[in-house]
Amino acid sequence: MNVGFYAAKAQAQIMRHREDHEFSYERYKDTTRFWAMIDLVGSSNYRLLKGEDEGYVRGETFFSLVNEVTGPYTEIEILKEIGDASLLSSDSLRPLLEALVLADQVAHQMRLIAGDEQFPFAIRGGISYGPVKQLKRPDRPRDYLGSPLDQLARILGVRVPDTNLVIHEAACQSQEAILEQYSEFLTLSSATPLTEAQSKGMLKPVYYRRLFVDGDKLREFRQHFVPWRETT
Repeated sequence: MNVGFYAAKAQAQIMRHREDHEFSYERYKDTTRFWAMIDLVGSSNYRLLKGEDEGYVRGETFFSLVNEVTGPYTEIEILKEIGDASLLSSDSLRPLLEALVLADQVAHQMRLIAGDEQFPFAIRGGISYGPVKQLKRPDRPRDYLGSPLDQLARILGVRVPDTNLVIHEAACQSQEAILEQYSEFLTLSSATPLTEAQSKGMLKPVYYRRLFVDGDKLREFRQHFVPWRETT
């Protein structure tokens, strides 16, 4: 048998699956939730310059950080780890917002413990909101597809010098009252559209806001973060 035969056989199987998917889309339920991603800054270059062993330790330190800051929140689900990033989900904004703010604070405290002057230990985090389709694949971990996840990946790619945290405008509009409860240490920029290059050619504009955290005020903040109060 030649490669042309193998390709034809694979195509026939794909077409059968495609026909199944055309009917299964309507059967799959919409899952409308808040989605977040936390990424380790500079992980690839750190490994290249410092070596695989030091990169491994730094990466595992990052995943320990994610587990620690999300652990008290039973509402947060860690969906998967993608390289040096974690995809999270929750029915409400508050757990994800608090976990990302805390992750950024802890990373700042550890910036030279788990890094150095050239590559300080730092995270980047983003939040989006909206409906996606839950994929039913018995032989694989649960996964989702949908525009809110595409948009989350795009806004997380934004590089700005003054903050590591961003939020999609849809998440802001749906939970303005929740965000206001953290205004003692948290401020938001105005809504900003991604450039064509940042959105990688998405046909509809994607708006996001930058989240600015006042570290001194955050450390003295005594409201909310309820799961932490219950476990300490």
